[in-house]
Amino acid sequence: MNSVMLRKVNAREALLEEYAYTNAKNYFILNSLPPGKFFSIVARLGNRKINLYCDVDELLSRCSANSHALPVELIDDGLLIKVAKNYFSEHKISMPVSLEPITQFLIDGIADTANLFGPFISMDPTSGFIWAELTSINIPELIEHKNNCDWSQLMLSMNIILGYTEISHKELISLKAGDLLMLHVPINVGILGRVFTVDLKLEGDNMITESMDEYTTDLADDCVNLVEANNLSLDKLELKVIFCLEEKIMTLAQLQNMHVNQRLPLHNENNDITVSLRVGKHIIATGELVRVDDQLAVEIHNINGAI
Repeated sequence: MNSVMLRKVNAREALLEEYAYTNAKNYFILNSLPPGKFFSIVARLGNRKINLYCDVDELLSRCSANSHALPVELIDDGLLIKVAKNYFSEHKISMPVSLEPITQFLIDGIADTANLFGPFISMDPTSGFIWAELTSINIPELIEHKNNCDWSQLMLSMNIILGYTEISHKELISLKAGDLLMLHVPINVGILGRVFTVDLKLEGDNMITESMDEYTTDLADDCVNLVEANNLSLDKLELKVIFCLEEKIMTLAQLQNMHVNQRLPLHNENNDITVSLRVGKHIIATGELVRVDDQLAVEIHNINGAI
């Protein structure tokens, strides 16, 4: 259980204690009980004592399919207590408030139904546990607490993928500074925090936002494609080279206000349009985005290898 969930559980339990003390003097109240006998069970939950009650008829029906044929009034109370002890020794009782198992419980006798109040043990056969059932109490709603910080200027980074080109291993090892690598398959998406994708359209020196959707892992598949040919010769190994722009920084407020046809500049502060070429997670080269006959390409400035 994480710290946030644990804090909510503890807060809920504290509310129940406060509610029980001011309204009912007990955790749980049964306004009415069906006729019949009940076991009184004194249980311990942490450092607290809790009084539980169990329907004798329901217990017997769990222990024996034919128990309904025996009038409960004719069964010896001592025998009933032994049956209950054996039954509960093989089951787990938990409180729904904290999900903490009850320990050190003991059955101290058959209880009188008059003036009984407290939780009633439910023996739901569909449950893996025997739950102490919440009855006749309206639990106050937890108040959602939020910090008062202004998060609108929180800085976010958007990774922009222009597209990819497939090249052979032979072409890869022959790349050098000054070469042009053409972009063959344009994608034009921005990825924000692995949650949102922004579809973009390139127009001049700007990117135009077209739509926003939830992020899918299709864009983040491993980018190395192996082609079985000529006994897996490395010369025939095809590699998907992804063209990635420099990260674009924006605030949370800017993300919330992003709209269709919004213009985002392609270039950085130095008026360059720097692109990294990646194979898988490795940046193999960097360069500048250029246009060749209306087609995008990268003029390679540096070869990094896989280091």
